[in-house]
Amino acid sequence: YSQNLEDLIQEQTEELELKREKTERLLCQVIPLSVADVLKMGVTVEP
Repeated sequence: YSQNLEDLIQEQTEELELKREKTERLLCQVIPLSVADVLKMGVTVEP
């Protein structure tokens, strides 16, 4: 049972990482890379 849970967690972790990478690529297509980098650090950017 625990092996199944570990496998499920690993699968979900990999899926989450792929979605994070996709989100970052999309973000960089919409706004300048320098702004995206600042936002990823949690800093508020003034328009």
